[in-house]
Amino acid sequence: MKRYRLFSFSIMALAAFGATDAMVFAEDIDKLAGTWEFVTQFGDEPTKYTFIAPKGGDPTFDNEPVKDLKFEENFVAFTFTLGEKGKRAELQFEGTLDDDVIVGEFLFANSVVALVDGKRLSANE
Repeated sequence: MKRYRLFSFSIMALAAFGATDAMVFAEDIDKLAGTWEFVTQFGDEPTKYTFIAPKGGDPTFDNEPVKDLKFEENFVAFTFTLGEKGKRAELQFEGTLDDDVIVGEFLFANSVVALVDGKRLSANE
């Protein structure tokens, strides 16, 4: 019986910590809300992408859904799909937010493939 109580207490404690993290996440995510222009160098020319993070909505990267969005303090991470039909790749973005600027990198299979600079175009999302 003591093991059952200890197990029940552990489950409740984990649930409480998870709820606390979710509340912090929900409050902090508003700092990311807006339309962003990401610029990176793939090849010879700079390439621009649009990242949209609406308040209370689902974010997109170049009109594709974003998965696994994480935002804590000033750290931003998410996964997205890039490319054309038949040549699509799932990439990760990791970076830091400083007011209206995000600096980070695109990763493929945990290796950096490009450095990225982003600036907020509008915060009215």
